[in-house]
Amino acid sequence: MQSSQCQQNLELIPGTALGQRQSLSLLYNAFILSSIKHQSCIMHVDMDCFFVSVGIREKPDLKGKPVAVTSNRGSGKALLRPGANPQLEWQYYQNKLLKSKTETSKLDLSTEDKLESPQVNGNEFDISVSSMAEIASCSYEARQAGIKNGMFFGQAKRLCPDLQAVPYDFQAYKTVAQTMYEILASYTHNIEAVSCDEALVDITEILAETGLSPEEIANAIRTEIKNKTKCSASTGIGSNILLARMATRSAKPDGQYHLKPEEVDDFIRSQLVIHLPGVGRTMDSKLLALGIKTCGDLQCITMSKLQQEFGPKTGQMLFRFCRGLDDRPVQREKERKSVSAEINYGIRFTQLYCCGGSVNVNLSQVHGRISDPHSCAVYQTDHVTPGQRKASSPLKSQGSALVDSQPPIHILDDKKDFLHNRSPASRSRYDRRGIKYYRSASHS
Repeated sequence: MQSSQCQQNLELIPGTALGQRQSLSLLYNAFILSSIKHQSCIMHVDMDCFFVSVGIREKPDLKGKPVAVTSNRGSGKALLRPGANPQLEWQYYQNKLLKSKTETSKLDLSTEDKLESPQVNGNEFDISVSSMAEIASCSYEARQAGIKNGMFFGQAKRLCPDLQAVPYDFQAYKTVAQTMYEILASYTHNIEAVSCDEALVDITEILAETGLSPEEIANAIRTEIKNKTKCSASTGIGSNILLARMATRSAKPDGQYHLKPEEVDDFIRSQLVIHLPGVGRTMDSKLLALGIKTCGDLQCITMSKLQQEFGPKTGQMLFRFCRGLDDRPVQREKERKSVSAEINYGIRFTQLYCCGGSVNVNLSQVHGRISDPHSCAVYQTDHVTPGQRKASSPLKSQGSALVDSQPPIHILDDKKDFLHNRSPASRSRYDRRGIKYYRSASHS
């Protein structure tokens, strides 16, 4: 469930949605004085290991054990597909993972016997029968064994033989997510949906109306979520979105943490810059090259220096965030920037002309999601990545074989009337890459 969908679902909650908030207010018999200005207080609610928690709700025997959500049945093994070259494919994934400078296209297909067998904890790892199903989510017990999200289940099973697998349950995810948002909406509608299991809540008005402390409100919300969903949630509380989200790291798992104003300076200085919103691995590497590892280190760099290294906008963001400054409001509604349809799994074309059917399917999907085609732009691009001529069959079911390192081919749709018939005012243009798209004349 996307964050935009979660946000829309809030509007569907009945008018009695604020019942819990009213109950709290009556319970404490507290009234707000309009002349008093209360400091902003933001709560970040994040479900703990959401997909795992949902998957083991009805399986008490798995609670407290290393568990992973994956498509593998649990053995950690898979049948070797005819024509597959496990050694070469493993080397390919290793190069991608480690960001090796060795290009996969330069690998000699005739030297697979010379490749070293991968090892886990010093032991040889038999990848010929190892499952390459990715782990979507893993429990805290599994993480303690070195398992991470995105890891191949076969490799994870080798690290932790007791690792248990649970299947995907998308309907259950949707049900639990909806319940969580309904609970939050029973207290306030000042909610920003971040994802299906994560939300930002402005509780400033609740504090003023009820006279409760942030900790009491957080505990009430967490308790209700656990009682109704059988899944735990952690909450971080701060004076702005940034501090609330960083406080959640100290609250997990199944806890709450209130970062008070007088604690911010000491707290923020000790935080790693990689934990700041907008800082990924690439930026973290650049900051490390400058000798910056913590927010305290980052505070020693002037804004002009940061803007020189990372650009005006990003430099200012880093300068402010490392000091705990964030003026972003909780947004109840977010403007949708795009509407798209994508199929990127298990699609194989033997000839380029075979792409036509896929293009038409995607176009139909996009049009079905557009409520007013006259008021939005539509981009249609299909990407086809050529496989290596001598590449073996993929080891992973429905996975991608080894591909050439050249950029994907862009396929332009030749069914121009598809969009023109539905948007008479539309006109075609080309962008700098030569990808054709259609834009309504009334849309800027």
